Amino acid sequence: YLKSIALNDNEFSYNNLGLLYYHMDRIAESIDIYKRGIAIYPNNSKLLSNLALVSKKSIEKEQQLEMYNKSILLAPSIFFNY
Repeated sequence: YLKSIALNDNEFSYNNLGLLYYHMDRIAESIDIYKRGIAIYPNNSKLLSNLALVSKKSIEKEQQLEMYNKSILLAPSIFFNY
């Protein structure tokens, strides 16, 4: 995925790499990747909701709710946001 980001920077690569790090229990790296992706794609609901999910122990609940709410507003029909 790092190679994918380097060759063809897209939101799917950031999302997949963030998930990979999360499932490898490399939470700090997962958070970093999601933040990098959101800096480039600030209106990507998957990146926002996944950052809120993986950040649940390292950020305030209010920030987490803001990310989830923005994600739902951007893509209300996507079930994973609920």
